[in-house]
Amino acid sequence: MTSRQKRFTMNSYITLTHQHLHHTEFYGIFSTYVYYLAPFTRHYRNNELFLSYMPKHFQEQKTAHAIRRRIEKAGPGCLWRPKDFPDFPARTVAKTLTRLSQRGVLTKINRGTYFFGKETPLGRTMPQASDVADKLFASKFTGGLHAYYNLGLTRQVPATLTIVSPSRNHIQKTKTIRRNIMHLKNASDQEFWILETLRNIKNIPDCPPHTAIAKIMDFIIKNNIETKRLIRFAMHEPPRVRALLGAISQDLGTPPDMLIPLKKSLNQLTLFKIGVLAVLKHAKEWNIE
Repeated sequence: MTSRQKRFTMNSYITLTHQHLHHTEFYGIFSTYVYYLAPFTRHYRNNELFLSYMPKHFQEQKTAHAIRRRIEKAGPGCLWRPKDFPDFPARTVAKTLTRLSQRGVLTKINRGTYFFGKETPLGRTMPQASDVADKLFASKFTGGLHAYYNLGLTRQVPATLTIVSPSRNHIQKTKTIRRNIMHLKNASDQEFWILETLRNIKNIPDCPPHTAIAKIMDFIIKNNIETKRLIRFAMHEPPRVRALLGAISQDLGTPPDMLIPLKKSLNQLTLFKIGVLAVLKHAKEWNIE
């Protein structure tokens, strides 16, 4: 910018716009009296083009107003992260969300995640842990006590949500188990619950292994779950999961050729002491005691 162009500061620019209104193009309103185009406004003087620069803090203030309007327009009950505003500078978005949190407009859930709650007589509402998990995790499953409860293996209502995901994020009232679940792509929640239960068959509250296996078999039959899909997902699970699923599938009448991959993946010298011989007819064929 030349010395002649530098003379057009914000104050001189305001004077210029009022004197030469018909020579200027305007694309927004900063206040009641000042018109501006961010970040530069072009105008002419003596048939020459000049660019007037808008100070950085004016640009950030304009962006902050736009972000807050978008949040308020979406209404209470929404979770917000910086990546929800790809059309604004990332640094400005992060600063704006932090300031809105400090002013009490937003509630900070964890690093980079904010919630726009609703004011009630009992205070500001908070998001459900499941909604926060959906926002933070690209791929996840609900496991632990939640899986056992949904399969009907226990009556204990889970007070803490257990998330199984490749990534780890801290969420209140949530336990995160970091695990590779790439092999479970396209698996349903029900299919994951079955595999998760077989993985922890000895640690289910108030439900011994033989009772858990019997209820899992009933669940598979009632919900028409394909053992073929379970076998495909189980190929990357621990050996005890493959052995149990092989015995369950054989008892449910799965064709023998579908069980060959599971059979070959197991070490024939490994014994699995689980205590389910009473409910699995073919348990010994899978080295299960």
